Amino acid sequence: MGNHGKVIQSVPGRDKWNAIDPNLVTDDAGVSWLAFGSFWEGIKLVKLSADLDSLAQPEEWYTIAGGPGICHADTAAGNAAIEAPFVFKKNGYYYLFVSWDYCCRAEKSTYKMVIGRSKNVSGPYYDRKGMDMRLGAVHSLLEG
Repeated sequence: MGNHGKVIQSVPGRDKWNAIDPNLVTDDAGVSWLAFGSFWEGIKLVKLSADLDSLAQPEEWYTIAGGPGICHADTAAGNAAIEAPFVFKKNGYYYLFVSWDYCCRAEKSTYKMVIGRSKNVSGPYYDRKGMDMRLGAVHSLLEG
C-alpha cells in the first residue's frame, strides 16, 4: 500500500481545527474512523471510506475532546492545549487518551496524559468523575 495523498487537511480561514496527530480506530461494525487534532477546537473524529483513502459519504464529524479555553480564531494556535489522540476498545468501552496542556517549556511544562471512555466510538467520552471531555474534563493518568 503506497501513499495515496491527503485524506484530510485543515484550511486557514475555513477550519477551526488542526489536522495533526492522526490515529486510526475501527468500531464494532468494522467502520474505520480517524481521530486527530490539536489546539483550536480540540480533538476531532471523522468517518473514513472503506478503502481508507477518503472521507465517508455522507461525511460524519465529531468533536470528542476539547477545553474551556478553545480559541475561536483559526489564524494562530489556540489555547485549548490538547493533542495526540489515541482511541482503542477494551471490555465494551472505547478509551480516549490525549496529551493535555503545554509541553516543551522546561520546568514550566504542564503536559499530562488524560483519559476518558465511551460506549460509542463517536463519544461522548467521560472522565473518571463522569464529566464530558468535550467540555474540558480531564482525569490525569500520568504527568510529570
